[in-house]
Amino acid sequence: MTRPSSPLPHRRLLVLAACGVSVLLVAWLLFSGIEGEAGIGPTDPRRHWLMAPNRLLPALAVMVICLLFLAAIDRRRGTQPAAVLRADSHPLQLAPEQMAHLLEFSDDVLWLMDLEGDRVYTSPAVTRLRGYTPEEVAELPLEQNFATGSAALFHEMLRQARLSQGHPLPARQMEMLRKDGSTVWCEISAYVLPGTEDQPGYLVGVVRDISERKRAENRLKEREALLSSIFRNSPCGISLTRVADGRLLDANQAWLTMFGLSREEAVGHTSGELDRWVMPEERQRILEAMKTQGYVRNAEACFRHASDQTFDALVSAESVRIGDTEYFVGITSDISEYKHLNTQRLSAQHERATQAEFREQAKTRFLAAASHDLRQPVQAARLFLDLLGKSSLNERQQQLCRQIGTAVESLGSLLDCLLDITRIDAGGMAIRMRDVEVMEIMAQINEEFASLALARGLRFKLFFPQAAQVRTDPQLLNMILRNLVGNALKYTQRGGLLVSVRYRQDRVVLQVWDTGIGIAPEHQERIFEEFYQIDNPHRDNAQGLGLGLPICQRLARLLDTGLSYRSCPGRGSVFELTLPRVR
Repeated sequence: MTRPSSPLPHRRLLVLAACGVSVLLVAWLLFSGIEGEAGIGPTDPRRHWLMAPNRLLPALAVMVICLLFLAAIDRRRGTQPAAVLRADSHPLQLAPEQMAHLLEFSDDVLWLMDLEGDRVYTSPAVTRLRGYTPEEVAELPLEQNFATGSAALFHEMLRQARLSQGHPLPARQMEMLRKDGSTVWCEISAYVLPGTEDQPGYLVGVVRDISERKRAENRLKEREALLSSIFRNSPCGISLTRVADGRLLDANQAWLTMFGLSREEAVGHTSGELDRWVMPEERQRILEAMKTQGYVRNAEACFRHASDQTFDALVSAESVRIGDTEYFVGITSDISEYKHLNTQRLSAQHERATQAEFREQAKTRFLAAASHDLRQPVQAARLFLDLLGKSSLNERQQQLCRQIGTAVESLGSLLDCLLDITRIDAGGMAIRMRDVEVMEIMAQINEEFASLALARGLRFKLFFPQAAQVRTDPQLLNMILRNLVGNALKYTQRGGLLVSVRYRQDRVVLQVWDTGIGIAPEHQERIFEEFYQIDNPHRDNAQGLGLGLPICQRLARLLDTGLSYRSCPGRGSVFELTLPRVR
């Protein structure tokens, strides 16, 4: 947009004219008539220094008058409004098409109507806001522009506009209708243009989309309602304290009930004035923690109810800053009932533990006494069967004698297993750890099982380093290996067994391999259960009692190690035990 040229301001011409006049007057007063005085000619150099005093004073007076005139002009210039000066100096004129572009690209809708509610003008931005064109808006009745309830607010704005004398009307939030039937929240502000005798007044206004603000306000209200509900209905006591003076600003009903106080008795007082702490050092400890780290989590403290009864509570608090003010938000939970129940529970547990210990001691005493007494009849039966077998018996009697012997052996094996596993569970098995030569253990296994494997047509091999030593209880380790090798013999029909010892870093791994039936996946989780047997549906005691692996697992725990295995159905299994290696 170009600016039109303007003529020289009148004020500047007046200043220049005043300056010219003052110079001419001063020159005339100083130099007129000097030539005839004292016989000085026009070319005499003394002419400029011999001015008469009566000429100097009028010249000074003329200069003072000119200066006062210039000062008056300058003051008049300064008293005029800056806006008027800028308007005079830089006139702004917008063409109609330029004004149309300005209104079209504005996000706000500009509208003009008379005081009776008839719309005169609506800017094109209404199409983006409501979907209507300005022409369609002009044809709509006033009530069809607003949702239910907002039309009455706009009529009230019109009523106030008729009473207004050119003052802005307060902005109002109204829900307006879109062309598609949906609604949009808008803020409507308006100003009354006063009319004259020949022209009526108008109401000019701006409509601004506040949907996002309204949604934010609604979300804020929902959060406030949620927090207010939590504050009111929480079973824990919630309090708000101002840090600057330590005064309680608010507390929920659970907090007031917990301390037996009314709102009037509590709000506005400090914790020291309320005197609810049984031990002041606990209060000091919590305050110091709040100052140093800004929060406290589940600090236990003892408080006093208004009835002088004490109760235990957990206190959690955190420092929050709102604006320039810092607050403590505290949560107090009464744990008196919990502590009472916990004390009862601990007392009951102690009583049960005492009774269990008494029963275990009784079991240990029974096992110590029965271990010998129960085995003695079995040993006697074995002795009698041996004597009977050496006597003259016919074939039928010898067959019966062998069957009785098998039954007695099964009874003895069952009795030994039951006594062993019971003694392990009762803690009656002493552990004596020492350095043991692996060769010593392997020799015992070979002596006991080599002939049995050979009798069944199976290979039996041992593999171990000559100088290998382990830290263990030799008796318990022997029991584990005997049970593992015995199980392998029972479930291996062809192939053989391998008992090996291998180094694995600073550990020694003892393994028992077999080529037996293996363990199917559905059985692998249950093989350490008592009396659980694979492929023995008729409970044939000749195949074992199902206690070998449970005993091995318990013995391994006593040696502070574990018993692991790998198995492939139809190809065999390997069980391994890991023990500390002696350097």
